[in-house]
Amino acid sequence: MHDSRESLHRVLNSLVEGVYGVDTDGNCTFVNQSCLRMLGYQNDNELLGKNMHEFIHHAHSDGSPYPISECKIYRAYQVNQTANVSDEVFWHKDGTAIPVEYWSRPVAADGVVTGSIVTFIDITERKKAGDEINRLAFFDPLTSLPNRRLLLDRLQQALASSARSGRHGAIMFIDLDNFK
Repeated sequence: MHDSRESLHRVLNSLVEGVYGVDTDGNCTFVNQSCLRMLGYQNDNELLGKNMHEFIHHAHSDGSPYPISECKIYRAYQVNQTANVSDEVFWHKDGTAIPVEYWSRPVAADGVVTGSIVTFIDITERKKAGDEINRLAFFDPLTSLPNRRLLLDRLQQALASSARSGRHGAIMFIDLDNFK
């Protein structure tokens, strides 16, 4: 039994993904080294037994409160369904928000849900790349001015808004000595 626990501990600590477990009260039952590193903690004693929602998932990315009753991690083990979310943040020990994608999987013993295992990855670079792609799609790379694609997108939005509201609008093009 001791060898299997040790093997499991080695496997968890070899993962690149952050992993932690919570009981049905949301208190941390275990963490791996990647979780500690990504969240800025030195050892597992800083998180074990603590309510993980209050420590790392207490607010949205804009800083507004994130009630535990709305938390998808909490909901996953309440309704015994796996949750996958890619548009939320966990909070680093130093108070900075970390964009994450996470999976929360309920854990059951003898048919009774006893908590959840949460695995997560830091998607900061993915978010930056997406923002850069969006910027390149809608703005000129040289001048950073809005491009034709953004104009057409906003024009479509204005036309749809005009159709819904019954109000009219106008557009004016100006050519500055053949400046394109």
